[in-house]
Order: sequence, then structure tokens, then C-alpha cells
Amino acid sequence: MNDINFINLDISKLYRDAVNTLQNELGEVLYEGDERLIFFQSMFGIQVAQAANINDSARQNLLRYARGEKLDAIGLDFYFIERLKAQKARCECKVTLSKTLKEDVTIPKGTRITTYLTDIYFESETDIIIKSGQLYNNGLFVSQETGRKYSGLAEGSINKMVDIIPYVKSIENITETVGGTDIETDEEYRERCRLSKNAISTAGPYDSYRYLAISANAAVKDAKPVMKEPGTVKIILLLEDGAQADEEIISSVKEACSDKTKRPLTDKVEVISAETVPYNINLRYYLDKNHATKEAQYRKMIEGENSDFKTGAIRDYIKWQQNTLGLSISPDELRYKIQDSATYTTLDNEKYTAVRKVEITEPLFTEIDPERIGRVGTINVVYGGLE
Repeated sequence: MNDINFINLDISKLYRDAVNTLQNELGEVLYEGDERLIFFQSMFGIQVAQAANINDSARQNLLRYARGEKLDAIGLDFYFIERLKAQKARCECKVTLSKTLKEDVTIPKGTRITTYLTDIYFESETDIIIKSGQLYNNGLFVSQETGRKYSGLAEGSINKMVDIIPYVKSIENITETVGGTDIETDEEYRERCRLSKNAISTAGPYDSYRYLAISANAAVKDAKPVMKEPGTVKIILLLEDGAQADEEIISSVKEACSDKTKRPLTDKVEVISAETVPYNINLRYYLDKNHATKEAQYRKMIEGENSDFKTGAIRDYIKWQQNTLGLSISPDELRYKIQDSATYTTLDNEKYTAVRKVEITEPLFTEIDPERIGRVGTINVVYGGLE
């Protein structure tokens, strides 16, 4: 798709036109070294910047270029949809007493728990009552703030009590946290605006079901409608980083896609979370000894800032794998991302990698069904040193 410009941004032409205008106004030719021309040249950058700003403002009247508040206005005024807000994450937690009691124990709404990362807090959504004679009960906890960083926390990782309650021995999550999202990005919102045109139809087209599913809950990053038997539409949900959709997400999508004003009356709608295909990462890599001075920097680019794989090339591969349905599990893609993260450019503008060797034991290449998604299990990355 070609870029659209409302102003000619050819700097050479802008300069020539501006000089000609100046000379016409003065009624004389300006030669190199003329202090008036030198002053004009020093100010010419402002004119170029102004032209670029005017062009950018004009382009933001178009959906493909609009950003931020301007995109919000286009989405609402022309497509009648709003940007999805950030959402809180949630999980089911088990509350256990130190012993059974003869009276009920109430864990009040708002009781807080955290991980050892003290900036992450979850609180009970309602009162949780453990009946007399019982040792434990389960309840729903939600993150105190919105954001995707609250999703994907493993079972048992939120287990540090902030508010101490008599006789309560422990509180810990027994399900992975899901549903936490950041505010919808410009690119995601722009794509939904395009898809929204298909939602007008009640004939059940592919993109109509996809749009309704994505719009139903901010945690849904993609959806794949399939029909394997006549009259039954199965909608497969993809959440951020391949997380499994809980009942709340599934119910919200099913409700949005089952509205009789938006689907054929003959369609039966089923909603499921994408099945996962587990894989492990087990590898050893070596860096080029000629780049020993940047050894620490390259290791961070591969393993993450704190060598915990939360950032860096390993995490980039995991995100790439888990954020698209049907992607084959590919050790070649993993090797490429590792090599590409540690690249440098020579004076001749040639690009090379400082990675000397990558020995991958796992994963093996695995084809994945278009309705499934690969999801990482254990990560074992060993740095072999300089070679």
C-alpha cells in the first residue's frame, strides 16, 4: 500500500521553491556567501518541519494513519465503536485455615495477597466464607490495577498474604491469572474498525463472528470461527501469550456472538479457548570471542535484562509462537531470533551476528493444527561462553 502525502516533502524541491520565492520578493539573485541566504538556510529546517507537521495532520484524517485521540474520534464518528479499555486480571484462589473451627470464618472483600514482586496485588472480589467444620474454600480474586502484566501468573505464584486474618493459614491462586489487559493499541483498534463493517451482516460471515468475538472482551486478541458441521459455529479464542480463557471471557464472547440480531437464527454458537501444544526450550549458545567487550550486552539481548527471559530474543520467540494460531513450533525461528538479537553493523554497512553457535535440543519442529497454539513449558538456556 503506497503512502499518501498531502504535501510534497521533497526537500530539494522545497528548498528551490523557497529560494525562488525569496529572490522574487527581494528582486535580486542571492549567491552563495550572501548573509541573507545563509540566514535563510539556517531557518529552512523550520519550514521543512512545519511542512511535515501539516502533512502528518492531514494524513490523520485517514484511518490508516490516525493515532491516539484522532483515531478515537474516527472510530467513534465513522465506525461507531470505542477503543477497548484496560481490564483487571482475575484468578481463583484457595483459602485454607490453620484448623477447623466451630464457627464460620469470613474473609472480607478486599483482602489482599501478592507475589514476592510487591508491585503486584490481588484482592478478593467478594466475601469468602469458610463454614464451620470446613478447612478451606475457594473464591475469586482480581488485580487491584489493570494491565497485561497481571495476566499469565502461574498457579501458586500469588501466595503472600498482605492482610492477616485470624486462623487463616494461607491464600494462594489455584488457577493461572487471566483477563488483564492494557488499553487497546492503535493498531488493534484500527483493525477492529476495519472489521466492524462485516458486523452489519446477519448472514454469519467469517469476519463478522471474528469482529464480535474480539470486541466482546479486551483479553481476546484474536478469534477463529470454524464450521465443522452444518449449523454449528465454533469460535476459537486466542488470548495474550496463549493463556486459557476462563468462564467469564467465554460467556462474554458467546453472549456477543449469539445475539439473534447479529447471527443467522440457524447457527448454534460454541466458544472455546484454543487448545495448546506444549513444548520446551532447551539450548546452549556461544558468542564470538572477537566481541568479548560486549559479551554482557549481547547476553542481555538474548536472555533478558535480568537473565529471566522476560525480555530478549527468547521471550520474543515465545511471544511470536503464542500470539498466533496454527504457527508451527520452529527451532529455526528460535535460532534466527537469537542470532538477530546480537547483530552489529560494520563500517561498510554490512550486518553480522555475534552469536557463534546455537545448539538446540528442544524444541523439535512440530506442525500445529490451525485451531491450536504452541505454549512454552520449561526454559533451559545455557551460555557456553566465548569461542
